[in-house]
Amino acid sequence: MLLALIGKRWISAEDNDGEMRLFDENDFVRKEIASAMDQGITVIPLLVERAEMPTPGQLPNALHKLCDQQATHVRPSPDFKKDVAKLIRDLEDIELAKGKITWNEPAIEPEVRSAIRKPTGELTKADLETLQELNIARYRISDVSDLEKLECLTWLTLNDNKIEDISALTGSSS
Repeated sequence: MLLALIGKRWISAEDNDGEMRLFDENDFVRKEIASAMDQGITVIPLLVERAEMPTPGQLPNALHKLCDQQATHVRPSPDFKKDVAKLIRDLEDIELAKGKITWNEPAIEPEVRSAIRKPTGELTKADLETLQELNIARYRISDVSDLEKLECLTWLTLNDNKIEDISALTGSSS
């Protein structure tokens, strides 16, 4: 995730030659933002100094996609602390949503939770990275596509289930 801080002078900032920095292909701010967007990294325009979101016409082509992003404001006092607290909550929600695990086969989640000793709370990719062994025998499981999420799994017991298609496991080393 990249926070692009945009102040009132962000668009009009000039280099030593009096040229607009954002239109210089070698400007590090332009390069960082464009590179992040090209890599699919979430870019959040963070408007400070009561700045407004730029329009595509104010930006070089490489940054036009920035205008499609949802901006957030951080205002000066007395709203600063409240705005920063909201920003932190929003960033946490974004990160949780990215790492949140959902299950197609309900019987798998309780066994995963038991194996990693996490009975409650959100399961994340980081949680699943600790799981190396899983026994889901005799659970009447028919869909094993969820097992693709268990990338570090080295031992798996599946006997006595209703599995008809194991193609989801073909890329697995388990």
